Amino acid sequence: NLLRSRHGYSFVPLFATESKRLNIFPDSRKCGLNLANYDEQYAMRDFLETNGCLFILSERLNLSSVDEYNRRKSDKNDAEFQTLEAEITAAEDGKRRYMLQQLIELGLLQKKYIHHYIASASVNSSCKNRFEYLVNLCPESLSMHYYHRAYETRMLPLEEHAMRYEREGFGTLLKAGLKYYPNKLGFLFDKNPDPEFEGKRNIDFALPRIRITHEELFQWIREAIPPSNDHTILHDIIRLAPKYFSLFWKYYPNAIYLRDEKGRLPLHIALQRASKWSPLLLSLIAINDPTDRHEKDPVTGLCPFMNAASGKSNDLNVIYFLLRRDPNEWEGFRTSSIYKK
Repeated sequence: NLLRSRHGYSFVPLFATESKRLNIFPDSRKCGLNLANYDEQYAMRDFLETNGCLFILSERLNLSSVDEYNRRKSDKNDAEFQTLEAEITAAEDGKRRYMLQQLIELGLLQKKYIHHYIASASVNSSCKNRFEYLVNLCPESLSMHYYHRAYETRMLPLEEHAMRYEREGFGTLLKAGLKYYPNKLGFLFDKNPDPEFEGKRNIDFALPRIRITHEELFQWIREAIPPSNDHTILHDIIRLAPKYFSLFWKYYPNAIYLRDEKGRLPLHIALQRASKWSPLLLSLIAINDPTDRHEKDPVTGLCPFMNAASGKSNDLNVIYFLLRRDPNEWEGFRTSSIYKK
């Protein structure tokens, strides 16, 4: 009941501390906070995703109804309302984060419940402080698949927010995923095995549902991974979903020249993965030519045409193109110890 209260939630840590000291509740109730109970889990979820701003603002501004509140909220020229709302939202978010911190220090908020809340709570700007605090404690929750009763399937938090058409929550979870799992690109290219998703990647499944453009998507991505931070994002996109390479290259043009921790360019990754003959691969070769045309792959030790030929599904067109561009590479290969073997 305290969790659902507009003002009483601040007494939860004190109530729990005294309950523990006086041994009022059995161990299963965790000092009166029975998070194993389904209803109380959702009471906590509601606490995480709300902030009581409507009630506080209504009291401060003497608003007589929800309709009046919504009317003033929708008026972007209402400076008084907008300023007060921002102040109250930030203050309430900070208070609720502090309460969560106290509960965790008391051992009343276990990781499994934090995972559940991150998966099921609606993430929005009014609970930004709380969300960032919990994700920082348990970033692994972003990578876990949870079973959702409403959809009767398991899915990532990112997918779940797309299913609910929650644009703001999807963006917040994506940025968090990019921060803690940059090499997975925030799970944007993961696939859900459930037939309902039709084998689509999250980017293909989610964007039409939450109705955002590529420009809006990349605002989120570039906020989490700025083009200036030297992250080898094009290496990652070639590994995860090469068909999106051109799109990412548009927003990260200088990443084409970056080398990964092994000294490899995106060209080396693309050739070894035997990308099929395409404008994408031609562009990669052209932009690295002639500077890096002769450079061997730092990992395989192979020159470009040999790298292209070594893939499991290589394309002869790519191999011939590379040889025509630099026939001397064949002579070097023919006289090498590899050829003689």
